[in-house]
Amino acid sequence: MSNRIRYFRKERGWTLAQVAARLGTTPQTVSRLETEMMTVSTDWLQRFAAAFGVHMADLLEPPEGREI
Repeated sequence: MSNRIRYFRKERGWTLAQVAARLGTTPQTVSRLETEMMTVSTDWLQRFAAAFGVHMADLLEPPEGREI
């Protein structure tokens, strides 16, 4: 599932290092989560949501295709 982590980071003008410092992790980990080279768990979603001041659902891209 696609995420919008990079969108919210860039919207705030934050670097990978700034986000990493807020999350207590490394810039490399933030990059891997942004680019979906690592799976974003609910724990990570909660941490990013708190850092960005958004809801966890805002961090996820809706699936492509028809709406039900």
